[in-house]
Amino acid sequence: FSERFGVVKPHDNVKFALKSHPKILVLSNDVDENGNQVGVIDAGDAWHTDHSFKKRPANCTILYSLKNPSRGGATDFTNQYAAYDALSGEMKAKIAALRGRHSISKLKNKRVVMSGAREDAVEFYKRQEKAIPEVTHPLVRVHPVTGRASPSASTASPRKRAMPCSTNLSPIRSSRNSATATAGATAMW
Repeated sequence: FSERFGVVKPHDNVKFALKSHPKILVLSNDVDENGNQVGVIDAGDAWHTDHSFKKRPANCTILYSLKNPSRGGATDFTNQYAAYDALSGEMKAKIAALRGRHSISKLKNKRVVMSGAREDAVEFYKRQEKAIPEVTHPLVRVHPVTGRASPSASTASPRKRAMPCSTNLSPIRSSRNSATATAGATAMW
């Protein structure tokens, strides 16, 4: 299904990729009979943009829900076009040339609290930092088909260059919506 939208690349977290389909990453808070995690237990626990740590981020993410957790499990979405459109002309001019630095490692982002539920989280991210270098992307990107501008960095991006800490980016953060999938549902963003 996913390959109808382009080339699907394997995820960098190979520990929880399906053995039969290594391009599929399992997200789960379940454990097996031996108490071992069966999937990434803390995926999406902070506001983020999927695969922003890659030189060429993913075109989209597809989530298929096999089973819902008894609590939690909501996925937040935001309309980044609306967020950008809500910015003043002055703010749009200020951020037009800015670039954000992106890393796979949650250790580099002081705004993200490491999950105590993930086994070997610190060691995992230290290994990932060594294997996958940081990249930079424009803070504002233009969609190649629609030509519309939107912020590409999430509030969980590790660092933004040349942006004073006092700068108000609240419109970018304000248009979140939450959705909880039912078992068997597919979401794509």
